[in-house]
Amino acid sequence: MKNRNIPFFILLLINIFVLSLISLVNSELSRWGISMFLPGLFFLSSSILLNWWQSILGCTIIGLFLDSVYHTPFGFFGFTLPLLCIAGKRWLNNTSNNRPWRSVLFQVIMNIGTGFFLFVLLFIQDSSFNNLNINRLITDLILSSILLIPLCFWLLDFTIIAIEKVSGNNLVKEDEL
Repeated sequence: MKNRNIPFFILLLINIFVLSLISLVNSELSRWGISMFLPGLFFLSSSILLNWWQSILGCTIIGLFLDSVYHTPFGFFGFTLPLLCIAGKRWLNNTSNNRPWRSVLFQVIMNIGTGFFLFVLLFIQDSSFNNLNINRLITDLILSSILLIPLCFWLLDFTIIAIEKVSGNNLVKEDEL
């Protein structure tokens, strides 16, 4: 029983660490009016490496942490990331071609979709939000998507290596990704 929870805790700790680093980078980039929007980074590794309940719980915890970092309405990412995780699990089960680029493209599309959905939600919710420049939103999403591509590859590989080192067994074979 204890062995099955090791991947969950390692993935959660790695995601919290990476999200903290992204927050630090965003605080420095905010001087120039740039914000990296990367919630799409955190759901697919849970979909790949954890069972249903662990992945949903992990995505909920990370989503609530994202809510506090990005100052979104409470529960937005806490609800959105588990839905993306479920979509990721279903996508992984239904796809026959599991090449790494396909999963990264899936994450980028979900990240952009989440960004636009959040923009629409905030636009409807707060009339003072109307002052936001749509060009800045698109620029932030494009820059975030460019950064998201190498981060997706790195985060999944780093998490797999960390889990394998700590637990001592192979989680995912190279040909499964």
